[in-house]
Amino acid sequence: MTADFESLWERVEAIPHPGPAPKPQASTILPSRQARFYRRLLDGRQVTLALAWTAFILLPILSIAGGDPVSLWSIGGVGLLCLCCVLAIPTDTSAFQKRLQAAEAEWKSVEAEWEQCAGPRSFDTKKLQLLDLRNEWNSLPDQEEEKMEALRDVQWDTQRQQFLSGFPIHEADIFNIGDPRLKALQDAKVKTAADIPAEENLSRIQGIGPSIAKTLVDWRRTLQSGFQFDPAEPLLPVQVDGVKADIAAQARDLELQLRLGIADLEKTLARIKKVRSRGAEILSLEFDRYQKARNEVSLLS
Repeated sequence: MTADFESLWERVEAIPHPGPAPKPQASTILPSRQARFYRRLLDGRQVTLALAWTAFILLPILSIAGGDPVSLWSIGGVGLLCLCCVLAIPTDTSAFQKRLQAAEAEWKSVEAEWEQCAGPRSFDTKKLQLLDLRNEWNSLPDQEEEKMEALRDVQWDTQRQQFLSGFPIHEADIFNIGDPRLKALQDAKVKTAADIPAEENLSRIQGIGPSIAKTLVDWRRTLQSGFQFDPAEPLLPVQVDGVKADIAAQARDLELQLRLGIADLEKTLARIKKVRSRGAEILSLEFDRYQKARNEVSLLS
């Protein structure tokens, strides 16, 4: 492994986090002229309703007290006029409620899209993917040690195979195995005692029957009885080099993935900044529209 990964990771750490998506700034949004006019109508209705109630309360009192008929008729007329005004002034604010519902639904949709595009979620997801690469990089020494331990676990079999491979079949004085059968064995890649498979597999080779197969297996078994395992013997260089080459290949792959991930993370950050720069005005407009609808409903409630 090289130090390239660590220097690349310093670049990852240097990329600033975008932070949460900016929220629209609250501002003073006045209700529409229509809403303000409607509010004045509702206030006027309250006044005329109070006048109507006053007139209708005064009529029986003045009648009992023997009031002037002209005054009674005047008061009654005022009361009726006020009552007609009360009935004529509309009180239905459902249009403003519907406008608020539509503005709220649109705002929630815009807010969700804003959070998805301008929020840090995509950045955090890609940063976590790079953290997974770092964790895998840090685990490479442990993986190498595990592979070496696995080699040590099979070292007995490796030494035995190495021992048996030192006995070529063509040099052995084995009864009834001449050149034709030696060629058939070589064609089947059975050249040394280490290559001799199980008896049933060996007998399938053309020209090698059960009897010859048993002879070869017995020969291998006899040779194997002279094998002595040496636990102090180091692992074969080719096996050690194979493990190190495998770990090095993984390290190169992780470095490549990290390079690509850094570029992707930087693009993600740039895209988030671009969305925030271009979309802030639209976000504020939609928020103001929603706030205006809320203020109108609040004004008329």
